[in-house]
Amino acid sequence: MDDAQRRFEQRCSTVRRKHLRMASGYVTRLDRSGVILQTPIQRARPAVWRPLALAFVGALGIKVLILSGMGPEAYEAKRAELVTGNGVERAGALLMQVDPLTARVADWMRPLLP
Repeated sequence: MDDAQRRFEQRCSTVRRKHLRMASGYVTRLDRSGVILQTPIQRARPAVWRPLALAFVGALGIKVLILSGMGPEAYEAKRAELVTGNGVERAGALLMQVDPLTARVADWMRPLLP
């Protein structure tokens, strides 16, 4: 009886989940065998990765432009000033560290800047 009760509870929870999804809209379709099926509308999930990727590329671009415009020595001196500041400045210094990708792109961009 315990196994039958567990299967019944699983079926009930499946029906509840489907009904909750169908409460926001459903589509009625005719199956190939002639059975009428009602399925929940598939809603598009909000894209989270695109804004995160744009923010990452934007921050990298700003870092590259500052590094290639100032030069590595002046950039590192300015970043060293931030390390001795308050908590927000130290966090900025940590984010503005020169990573290999930024250094490569800045070296490539340096001749292009006036």
